[in-house]
Amino acid sequence: MTNELLQAIQLLKNKKWVDLTHTFGPNSPHFFMFEDAKFETLFSQNDGFFAILP
Repeated sequence: MTNELLQAIQLLKNKKWVDLTHTFGPNSPHFFMFEDAKFETLFSQNDGFFAILP
């Protein structure tokens, strides 16, 4: 890695990170012209992992 990249990584490591993720579902607020969120299960834990398609 270049020195610039290493400096950038070190700078990012020293910053405070805030997780802004939140839950999302059919009852989440949204623009009235859009439909409510719908989810389709693609894989379950029986398949070895869990994945949904929003």
